[in-house]
Amino acid sequence: QASLDPEFFLESYEPTIAYLKKRFPGTEFRRTDYSSAQLIEAIKQGRADLFFADSGIFTFLHIRYHIMQVATRLAPHISDPCHAVGMTVVVPDRSPVRSIEDLKESRVAVNDPERFTTWIAFQGVLAERGVDFGPIESRAVVANYEEPPLLERLSSGQADAAVLPSCSLERLEAEGRVRKGAFRVLEPQPITGYPCRSTSALFPDTVFGATPRLTPGAV
Repeated sequence: QASLDPEFFLESYEPTIAYLKKRFPGTEFRRTDYSSAQLIEAIKQGRADLFFADSGIFTFLHIRYHIMQVATRLAPHISDPCHAVGMTVVVPDRSPVRSIEDLKESRVAVNDPERFTTWIAFQGVLAERGVDFGPIESRAVVANYEEPPLLERLSSGQADAAVLPSCSLERLEAEGRVRKGAFRVLEPQPITGYPCRSTSALFPDTVFGATPRLTPGAV
């Protein structure tokens, strides 16, 4: 699924493929990047054997096409794979935006509008609050992981809020790439045992799946 973030491909995809090539030396692994819709169609037509997808897309594929779960990504600081990642709405610390309802007139930045654990989860939070998504979508700043990063767009005034995966802000602060306290999370949820702030409920992280074309013994 092409909408997975670049960190996933560096931290999880590449090591996984390297392991598979070592474990199955006679097997050729070919990578194809699909949008969410293209991935669903490829599996429907039998053009994919193994895939990585966010938990929302995987759940749909599992129900519709009996896809098998091989593994779920789990960050070192997370203990529960079923509650591993959420959606975080971030604003500059001095922003007048204090609640989800305040976003009605805001320009919201996102890297990929197809990603379940960010933009689609954000839509769900808006729906829970009765906030119309249409006007927000029409003003959305879609970055597609291009420069400048989302938080720099907030600092420069190109956007009023940004939708990020949970733990992204904490990681940037820990790495010194963002000054601690320069940004705040809108309405962080009280989640026991979770080390990061999240505006939404938590979901499983990226799932490594296998299609029925592969035998259980092969998986």
